[in-house]
Amino acid sequence: LNNKQPMDFLNLATAYIELPKKQAFRSERFPQSEQYAGLLYNTAKGFLELKKYPQAIKYFKEFMATNPTDELKRNTYVYLNMAYNELKDYVQQEHILQEGAEKFPLAIEFLQHLYNLYIETDNKKKLAEVVERILKLDPNNTQILTLKAKLLMSQEKVEEAFSIYERLYK
Repeated sequence: LNNKQPMDFLNLATAYIELPKKQAFRSERFPQSEQYAGLLYNTAKGFLELKKYPQAIKYFKEFMATNPTDELKRNTYVYLNMAYNELKDYVQQEHILQEGAEKFPLAIEFLQHLYNLYIETDNKKKLAEVVERILKLDPNNTQILTLKAKLLMSQEKVEEAFSIYERLYK
């Protein structure tokens, strides 16, 4: 393999995906391969790896419209989270994480990504809410319990914070 091959693949894949969308070809009927969804997914991943985040986002969104398996859908939410985070598009990042958490309510990873987002954006109100959501799924998560105690201390709820610290350090 040489360094040019990933870009060659992405150029060919993009041409295959985009050609039927061009005005001149809209009236034509292009048969879509059974592997079209996989092509979208791999194209999006390729752009993500090359740090071409807008293109990655575009093709991940198109991939989501193909009704992928739950596993691939879950992975796509994580990849979209990464792309939006790199672009510092926190509004879209929050939206995609909330959507992922809604579709996969037992998957703590989306809540943990929201936790990191709210720390990064210093949104203490939403941070406190996501801490409670995480603790409902994982009540013994020491990292989250420690953060909850710190949040309580910042709100001058000292007794509640100390009860958490006592629980953690017994």
